[in-house]
Amino acid sequence: MVIDCGASTVKMGWAEESLINPTRIAPNFVTRGKGAQNKLVAEQIESCRDYTGIFMKRPYDKGYLLNWQLQKQIWRLPEMYKEIGKKFNPSETNLLLTEPLFNPDSLRKNMYEVIFEDYGFKSLCNCTSPMLSLYDYQTNHPHVASNPCALVIDSGYSFTHVVPFFDNVKLTYAIKRINVGGKLLTNYLKEVVSYRQWNMTQETYLMNIIKEKLCYVPLNFLKDLEITKLKGDKNNIKRRYVLPDNITNTTGYIKDLEPKPSSYNLLGGNSGPLEEQILTMNSERLIPEVLFNPSDIGIDQAGIAETIVQSVSSTSPDIHELLYSNILLTGGNTLFPGFKERLEIELRQLVPTEYKINVHLPKEYRPSRLSQLISLLVPS
Repeated sequence: MVIDCGASTVKMGWAEESLINPTRIAPNFVTRGKGAQNKLVAEQIESCRDYTGIFMKRPYDKGYLLNWQLQKQIWRLPEMYKEIGKKFNPSETNLLLTEPLFNPDSLRKNMYEVIFEDYGFKSLCNCTSPMLSLYDYQTNHPHVASNPCALVIDSGYSFTHVVPFFDNVKLTYAIKRINVGGKLLTNYLKEVVSYRQWNMTQETYLMNIIKEKLCYVPLNFLKDLEITKLKGDKNNIKRRYVLPDNITNTTGYIKDLEPKPSSYNLLGGNSGPLEEQILTMNSERLIPEVLFNPSDIGIDQAGIAETIVQSVSSTSPDIHELLYSNILLTGGNTLFPGFKERLEIELRQLVPTEYKINVHLPKEYRPSRLSQLISLLVPS
C-alpha cells in the first residue's frame, strides 16, 4: 500500500499492477457542514450543500503531522481493503508512507507507533514526496533516468522546497525552503478580497476553490498589472465570479465562461431567478506572484528561481549543469497556469548561458506504478 500523506491532500492506493483500482485522492481534513449534525470526513465534504463559514480541522500543522487520531479517521484503512475484496489485515501488507522533509525524530517516533503498534503493518518504508515524484518520472521517462542528477521543486500546501538529488539520494545539505505554500496564497487572497469587496475571512474553502479556478502566474507581472488598470475589452484579465447561493449552486462559477447551474431547487420545484452576488477578480488573479517574489508581501526570502540557484550553488560545481538540465516540478502550486513558463524565463536570466535548462511538469503519479519501488525499498 502507498499513502502519500500531505497537509492538503492524501493519496492512497495499492502498489500492485494486477489490481485494477482507482487511486483514492481525498482532502486531508475533517469539518462539519452548516446545520449538519455529523462531521464530514475527507471526501464527504462533497455532500455538503452549504459551505458558508465551515471550519476545517487538519491533522497537519505548519507542515507536520501532529494529530494521528484525526489522520486515522481520514485514512479509513478498513474501507481501502474492502474495496479490493481483501480482509483488513495490515500484518500482511508492506506500507510506503511519505513524511515531510526534516521530520523531527519525536514525530517520526509517533509515526512508527501508529504504523506498527496501532495497525501492525508488516513493514514500513518512509520517504518524502519529492522522492516518489522523481522515481515515478524516471520510471516513465527512461531518457531522464540516465541523468544521475535531478532537482525537484515541491511546492505544496505549507512550504515550497528545492531538493537536489544525486544517484537518487537527496543532498540534504543543499535543500532550500521557502515559507510560501498554497495555504498562504489562499489566506492572502482572502485578505485582499475582504478588504476590497466582500468579507470572505471565514470562507477559506470557497476562496481556495476560486484561487484554483482563476489565479495564475503572470509571465510579466508589471505588464499584467498595468492591464488590470484598463477599462472594458482592453482588460482581458478581469473575470467575474458568481458566488454560491446554496440553492442552485454551492461553490459558484465563472460568469460567462462556465455553464450556469440549473435553477432547479434541490428542495423541490423551480427556485426562480435569484440575485447574483458577483466577486470581481482582477489584479487578485495575480496572487501566485508571491511564489516568485515573497518580499512583495513582507516575507524576507528569495523567490523560487533565486532559491533554485542558491540550492544548486550549494552543491559541487561538477553537477551544476546536470541539475539545471533535469528540473522536476511537483505539488499543487506548480499547476497554476504559467508557473512552468515563468520559472524557465527567470532561470534563463540567472543561469549561465552555456547551461541547458529543462523543466518537467509531469502528471501525478499513480500508486500502482510504484510496485517496483516497494520491492526495492521494503523488505519482503
